[in-house]
Amino acid sequence: MNAKVIAPSNSRWFVGWLFLIFLCGCGGKNDAAKDSTARLHPEIQSTAELRRRLIPGMVTNEILASFGEPVWAETRGEGWTEWRYGLSSFPADDDMRGTFVVGVTIEITNGRLARWSCTYMGPPTGGDAKVVPLGRSNEGPLGGPQESPVLKVFVVSDEPLADGQQIDTAEFPKLGFISGTPNLVFKRLKELSLGENAMPQPDNKISTTWQFGICLTPEDAARFASLTASNVSRKVLITVGDVPLIAPRISEPLESGSFVITCSEQSLMELVRSNLSRMEQQTQ
Repeated sequence: MNAKVIAPSNSRWFVGWLFLIFLCGCGGKNDAAKDSTARLHPEIQSTAELRRRLIPGMVTNEILASFGEPVWAETRGEGWTEWRYGLSSFPADDDMRGTFVVGVTIEITNGRLARWSCTYMGPPTGGDAKVVPLGRSNEGPLGGPQESPVLKVFVVSDEPLADGQQIDTAEFPKLGFISGTPNLVFKRLKELSLGENAMPQPDNKISTTWQFGICLTPEDAARFASLTASNVSRKVLITVGDVPLIAPRISEPLESGSFVITCSEQSLMELVRSNLSRMEQQTQ
């Protein structure tokens, strides 16, 4: 199944950035980009090759043998995980002709591949995809002023913390324990991009998710790199205000200062968009 992912009209970056930021950073010089070239799998130059490598039902060890460790791994429910990889771009040869395939998202259920989708760069030539504008409102949901938005980062512990709380919800079952005080707080963003991912389902319905591409300021990027370097193999919970968003496991230090937040509910997407777009405005 192939996803349609479109960049917002007010962003100067294509949505391929959402994946490539992990490997190349979000601007300026980054020595890690040279070392990441092999992880882009230049041998993959068609969706047919992806179909050959990604067979529904294959186990995670087979995926790792073919693609290596993902650049991003996110648990989104009990027994359900999402892995993301960047690809060396190649022209799309499916219904997204006219764009370039720059990444692949793999959904894993109970240790086996459930489905996968491509990420595209560039304007589409057809289909039902649409541009998603970023909001610029300073009003809250009831029309009043909003509190200053922040992103919080918590390192997740397997053991109870004296001043902390347990995270065990439908979205994050038995995640673990977090401190009462976040390990990091971000009040501004350097760049923000939003993509929409529409995937056909067996019942002829469309499942839509939204991906926010986050690029931190240089100062916050350095703090985030230090935190992730000190917590490799552990999970971190990222929230907007007090609303949990994602809880990826850190497989390696994230030195680019960039990451992706995925939302599968429109109401949550609107909340995140409102907050993050105002955080971006703080740097303008």
